Amino acid sequence: MAPRRSAPLPGSFHDLGHHAVPGVAARRVRAYVPAGRDPRMPRPVLYLFDGQNVFGDEGSFAGGWHAHASGDRLTAGKTFLAPIVVGMDHGGAERIGELGPFRMGDKGGRTDALLAWVVGSLVPLVRGRFPTIDGAVGACVGGSSLGGLAALYAPHRHPDVFGGALCLSP
Repeated sequence: MAPRRSAPLPGSFHDLGHHAVPGVAARRVRAYVPAGRDPRMPRPVLYLFDGQNVFGDEGSFAGGWHAHASGDRLTAGKTFLAPIVVGMDHGGAERIGELGPFRMGDKGGRTDALLAWVVGSLVPLVRGRFPTIDGAVGACVGGSSLGGLAALYAPHRHPDVFGGALCLSP
């Protein structure tokens, strides 16, 4: 008989506030730090676009991703060091403009402004508040749909910051 696995310990949610973002709409940012291991140990960070979808169903068009639950499952076996998950809400009606990197007619083309804020303000905020792994090896960006497109674009524009991308249906 296999030993029973205990349920993973829950981590902690952190509201990082509402942020004005030059050139695009203001947005709410939240983070989840999975439990397990020494809390002072540096962790990688996964920055996710469309943050209203990241943790729960509220605010989501088709249901939430529950990324925090995946992080908790990773730490349950103590094998993996699960990343800190940072969810950046999109700018509502401005979503196409900010997550579409290339201008097409009167839409898109403002992803560089959003990424300038992520790289210049959000990444330093997260690194100052939590113990993180420095450099591109410690940061990945992700999203789905237009968020996946912005995530695919981000490491090409900022390879010194983002070492990988999780892109679903870009």
